Amino acid sequence: MMYVSMLFLSITIGTTIGIIILRSIMFIWNYWNRKQFKWETDNGRNWAIITGQLIDGGVGYEFARQLALKGYNLMILNDDPPNLLQEKKQLIQRECPFVQIRIMFVNFRRCSNQKLWTNIRKFIQLETNNVYILINNVNYYPQNNNNDNDSDDGETSSTTTTNYRDLHNANLMSTMRMTELILPSMISNHNGLIINITSIISLQNGPTISYSSSKFEKFKYYQSLIAYYSRGLYQECLANNILVYTLTPGSISTNLYEPMKSMLMLPSSRRYVQGVLNQINWNVTMENHSYLPSFLTSIILFSIEKLSEWKQKFQRLILRKS
Repeated sequence: MMYVSMLFLSITIGTTIGIIILRSIMFIWNYWNRKQFKWETDNGRNWAIITGQLIDGGVGYEFARQLALKGYNLMILNDDPPNLLQEKKQLIQRECPFVQIRIMFVNFRRCSNQKLWTNIRKFIQLETNNVYILINNVNYYPQNNNNDNDSDDGETSSTTTTNYRDLHNANLMSTMRMTELILPSMISNHNGLIINITSIISLQNGPTISYSSSKFEKFKYYQSLIAYYSRGLYQECLANNILVYTLTPGSISTNLYEPMKSMLMLPSSRRYVQGVLNQINWNVTMENHSYLPSFLTSIILFSIEKLSEWKQKFQRLILRKS
């Protein structure tokens, strides 16, 4: 048993090192052929759209703040409490008094409502051709305390169905529909940047997640779908000089719950977003990890996933022979 464990550990370490070397070679090769995003604000005429939560002082707020510092006007679409959102708007405008900020209340859990999308089109239509950046930052996880699993009880079953529908709409459909709205103008302008924010858990996806009744596994499943969607979009948009990145952050220090001190494995949202924006013009992969510990963790997760697949294939092969 110890021999098997040591063998598996050796294979894991060897595979991880091999993947690091291979990805480094691919990075250097692709670097010379990379597309570059043009950070141009056209004297304050260009816009960035940001969806998702801002009031926690996290990644969404930092994207808004740092893009405003670059001179981009902001359209913010989310369902934060209006009074708290106004406070964040005022904080940004103190640093960037010449930037326009427009806010629209949108409940992305109701993505199936066509009236919602009609209202969004009206909200952005005057500046659609001037939108060069789209940050899809809607990440929703049900916070109720009901049982995660399906139940024969009518009320619990109804709540579970609602939770799954909300997960689907907020985490997947919001990203796809917002991209559908903005992408045509980016293609016309031959310049654009789309950043889809998921989580590091999207990098490890098991084969049975879509059938699981756990809320967490469903959330993980939709995060993985966004990553796959972004990879396909990345390849399709390169010819039009539009960059599409999937952000896969690990733990980040924010004010959402109890504030935690920033450290090596727990960067502040400000440091993380700075890393993302600084890497845009030299990052050549579909996932922009921005932060070295997240990058190394992603490689380890990828290696574990592949080893798990190989282990299952090996076990099936042994069963067939026996």
